[in-house]
Amino acid sequence: MDLEKKIFYSSSPDGDTLLTEIYQTGRSVTIIIGDKRIDLDMNSAFDLADAIIDTANEARYDFKSY
Repeated sequence: MDLEKKIFYSSSPDGDTLLTEIYQTGRSVTIIIGDKRIDLDMNSAFDLADAIIDTANEARYDFKSY
C-alpha cells in the first residue's frame, strides 16, 4: 500500500530552503531533498531516522536555540 507523501521545506543553517518529500512505495522509502533522491529499504529507512533523531537530540544541547 502506498501512503501519502510528506512534503515540507527543510532549512540549512545558512537559511537556504529545500523542498523535501518522503514517501513509501511497496517495500521502499523514497526521500527527495532538492534535486537529490534516495531510495531505501525499510530497515535502512529506520536506521537513518534513528540516526537523525539521535544526532539532532545531541546537537540540541550544544546550542541555546535550534
